[in-house]
Amino acid sequence: MAAAVVATSAAATLEANIARGRRVRTVSAQRECAFALCAASATQTIHESLVQKGGIKTLVTLLQSRDEEVQRFAILALANTSVAALYRVQIANEVNALEHVVSYLSHEASDKLGKQYCAMVVGNLAANAENHEVIARFGGIPALVSLLAAAAKDQSMEVGRYAAFGLANLAASANHRKEIVDCGAMEPLIIFACVDDS
Repeated sequence: MAAAVVATSAAATLEANIARGRRVRTVSAQRECAFALCAASATQTIHESLVQKGGIKTLVTLLQSRDEEVQRFAILALANTSVAALYRVQIANEVNALEHVVSYLSHEASDKLGKQYCAMVVGNLAANAENHEVIARFGGIPALVSLLAAAAKDQSMEVGRYAAFGLANLAASANHRKEIVDCGAMEPLIIFACVDDS
């Protein structure tokens, strides 16, 4: 009985944050919603409700905030949710979701940690071959290669790993291998392969 009450309360809180996240304008309210959705997304049993109740649209809205912390929480929530294979195609096809993730990833002024989370999102979504074309269409390959090259230059191993993860998943499609090479991925990949990070 108590577990059912807690589950009902959690579902109601999730739905309230999804709805509220689309309409809040103040940075403090956006942070509150983004943090709550990010925390909820860390629980895999919430992923279905988050996707089915319109949470991806809310996270994309929050990603467009002018506040880095709000953006970071929204991206991490997308990364957490995109771990679930069942929802990857739906997330990739959500209106503007990939477009905004890749845009953030491509923007030079974007937060480094936020870019790492974006690479996680793209890498997770690219685990489904059905998503490769839409990722490529929005410029995901050059964005990941650019992030990989910057990470190699800075020796940012964690960032580089996620960029390489996304490229590896995209390279599973023969159609994208040439673009990956043409965008300059080989040199930074070789640099990462030679780094001893022990």
